[in-house]
Amino acid sequence: AAGPEPAPSAAPGRARVLVVDDNADMRGYIRRLLSPRWEVETAADGVQALHAIRAAPPALVIADVMMPELDGYGLLRRLRADPATRTLPVLVLSAQAGEEARVAGLAYGADDYLVKPFSARELLARVEVQLMRGQMHAVQEALNRRMADVFRNAPVGLALLGAGRRIEVANPQ
Repeated sequence: AAGPEPAPSAAPGRARVLVVDDNADMRGYIRRLLSPRWEVETAADGVQALHAIRAAPPALVIADVMMPELDGYGLLRRLRADPATRTLPVLVLSAQAGEEARVAGLAYGADDYLVKPFSARELLARVEVQLMRGQMHAVQEALNRRMADVFRNAPVGLALLGAGRRIEVANPQ
């Protein structure tokens, strides 16, 4: 593929999923499975995926491990090293089965690991779970930012005490 394949027009509010796989047949298969429920964009390798993610971060990345230029683990390393994409959910697909392969995928920062061949129902369930986790994380982050703002801008002095009654955080007041 010459570059990332844009997603077809989708209904507003549908989560965007980026599928990264060097096999065009696999990209097409996953797109067909997911597109009835989510907006799907595809990329042929990790380099194309990074460009697509930087242009418009998706709600979930589904990445193959074995790809040219930048493989799935290299993509994971780059995503986890960047504060803007550190928490972006990533589901890794691989033909490598077994405990060692799964553990390696999770150690690189994958949120989930699915062995090829996989069932359509299992992929759909795992995508749903990762998207829900991503939404929950976004809500928690927004709540944390809001609470930090309230704490910082309170009209009175506030402090959080830790172990031994030591002040861990205090607002300017």
